[in-house]
Amino acid sequence: EGLASNEIFCIFPEGRLTPTGEMMPFQRGIERILRESPVQVVPVALSGLWGSYFSKAPNARKLPKRVRVSAGEPISADEVTASALHETVLELRGAAR
Repeated sequence: EGLASNEIFCIFPEGRLTPTGEMMPFQRGIERILRESPVQVVPVALSGLWGSYFSKAPNARKLPKRVRVSAGEPISADEVTASALHETVLELRGAAR
């Protein structure tokens, strides 16, 4: 319903927080969502979250950290697969380092 209304959504396709700080494989739920509501996807990479309040790092800091956000070009729904999106986000993360 929200996608049909052109609302903006943020989906973390890994499905859960990483226990190591490394990006995990993307789950295929994103593909199912796009089959039902074919909208463009803007891939976004977040860098610098490991060790922050939002991570599972054993010594996570409660103080703010510098986080980098890198966005790619929009991708049409029919071109999105979990594995291709994963590769795109890895490339964006590399560019942000």
